[in-house]
Amino acid sequence: MKIDHGVVMQLWDDPFFWESVPELDKDREIAEALLVNAEVEQSSLSIKHSQLYNEWIRLLEQWATTRPDVVTKVTDYIHKKRGYRPEALTLPSGIVLSTRYGEV
Repeated sequence: MKIDHGVVMQLWDDPFFWESVPELDKDREIAEALLVNAEVEQSSLSIKHSQLYNEWIRLLEQWATTRPDVVTKVTDYIHKKRGYRPEALTLPSGIVLSTRYGEV
């Protein structure tokens, strides 16, 4: 499963996500404003083209090697919310973050 703007949008909309990954909480207010904007526009494409979304993707790419603990928090949260999925969790760039629940 690709961690794309749709998945990120769902994460941003979930208050428990922010508690689960406090390293990203500094972006919460901006993310919530982007969600409101996407809702008004009735399009998630504004999320995809936002600076914050692109910064997050770059951070996750970087953290895949430098901060695997944070990446594990993100992927564990996605697995918990979506249940077990046999496919890997990947970034739009193709970087694999998790091949199965709890594994980076």
